[in-house]
Amino acid sequence: MGCDLTGVAQTDTLAHAPTGNLPRTRVPSPANWGRTEAHLRVDNHSTVQLGEQKMARELMREPDQIVTTAEGRRVGVRRYGADTEPSLLYLHGCPGSRAEVRLYELDLLQEHGICLIAVDRAGYGLTDPANDWDVLARVHDALAVTDALGMSTFAVQGTSAGGPYALALAATVPDRVRAVILAGGQGRLDTDWAFDDMPPEFAEGWREELRDPEESRGRFETEMLAFRNAPDILGAWLDMTSHMPEDERALVASRGDALTEDTLEATKQGGVGYWLDGQTRARPWPFAVDEIQAPIHVFHGDHDGWNPLTALRRSLEGAARVHEHIYAGGDHLSPWTTRQRRSAMLGAAAIS
Repeated sequence: MGCDLTGVAQTDTLAHAPTGNLPRTRVPSPANWGRTEAHLRVDNHSTVQLGEQKMARELMREPDQIVTTAEGRRVGVRRYGADTEPSLLYLHGCPGSRAEVRLYELDLLQEHGICLIAVDRAGYGLTDPANDWDVLARVHDALAVTDALGMSTFAVQGTSAGGPYALALAATVPDRVRAVILAGGQGRLDTDWAFDDMPPEFAEGWREELRDPEESRGRFETEMLAFRNAPDILGAWLDMTSHMPEDERALVASRGDALTEDTLEATKQGGVGYWLDGQTRARPWPFAVDEIQAPIHVFHGDHDGWNPLTALRRSLEGAARVHEHIYAGGDHLSPWTTRQRRSAMLGAAAIS
């Protein structure tokens, strides 16, 4: 189940976003990013410097690792799939973690020859929290991982809440991203139309979160603790998705182990990751979609209430190459319900 990580080239240093108080700060433009070495911290907490042409296979023997950025931020990483060079960067949903990649079958990834690298965002799993609401700072963390692993070019998948980060990454380094895959991807949340096609109670939840960020932080801590300590995490997932079509509920039932692990990793640090993630995604996008050169493959249900297709389409207006795969009657999990659909997403990732 390992990935072939035998060559790690000298890596880019991504200038860290200024810290300070919320709200969001910005990282410098890619033109100002320097060239230096990165570090990979392995599970035994030793730190090994990675330079040009160093061998990484021994460092990445285990599927879960921590990459430490040049500024000292620890970023959780999982590799999963074929024994090949890593070629697909996976950005999870919310709440979520690197464990979400288990929605893909291992043998399907092997069939496609894809080694997938999944990254925990700030405050989730093994990744340090952040003190900003900066989309580009999350891109920084993800790119630090690709640099450490020698991924000079790659496809990026953003699932659900991971969608805006995938788009931001593709706009930030357009020469490195071969394809963008959005699986139930979220559109912009900073517009007057963002919540139009959400269920009223879901839209009001977003409005409350944005009206009073500090109150929502305390509430999310309580909610995530309850989620983590639920006697039956799969049962909680089945309750959350009880409104979805039968095939999507069947998917949840069949992925109990993966969803339980994902929930435990997503809530490992309490509710901070969930809170940071929502506040970050609700800021104006610090990029333009017309800066994205790679094809954007949209896999989406036309009845997705959590991330309405109408909002995503409006968010992508101006993008040069958008290819839609729309599932009639499908809700949020429709891109995942059959092996054929999962294969289609991986097929898009393999297109250069």
